[in-house]
Amino acid sequence: MTRRRPARRLRRIATGLALVVILLPSSVFAHAIGVAVRVLDTKVEIEGYFEGDDPARDATVIVTNERNDVVAEGTLDGGGRWRFAKPPPGKYAVTVDAGPGHSAKRSFVVPGDPPDRAENSPTTKEAADVAPADSGTKRVWIQRIGLVCAALLVVALAGRLASRTN
Repeated sequence: MTRRRPARRLRRIATGLALVVILLPSSVFAHAIGVAVRVLDTKVEIEGYFEGDDPARDATVIVTNERNDVVAEGTLDGGGRWRFAKPPPGKYAVTVDAGPGHSAKRSFVVPGDPPDRAENSPTTKEAADVAPADSGTKRVWIQRIGLVCAALLVVALAGRLASRTN
């Protein structure tokens, strides 16, 4: 009877560890951040969001040009958005920082006006729409699958060790 107790204890510990490993990624990786950039007529709109589409409220935003000069900086509002005056045509990068481990950088281009348009002529509402940044969703799922496999391996090994001790 004394031999069964260590085996049961080992199974319980392994099962507990497996549950922690399986459940932990949901909370740890749930806050990967994404960034969307929309270049409008006179403004640029930045949207920051966490995985699951929760807005990245109060995150710091820094926009830099190709020379890494800061062009604009601000803070996302309650809806995870921030707008600033459209800079001159060129390549830019936006960094959204919502705290340690919650930062994303996205490049975007402000296009020049087509030569056949007059300066005050009507323009489209959105000159460019940049797709959201890859929030690492594939990477997160690969990590989760790996952790689940590791947890299953721990349970299987614990069961095998427990059966050998009986």
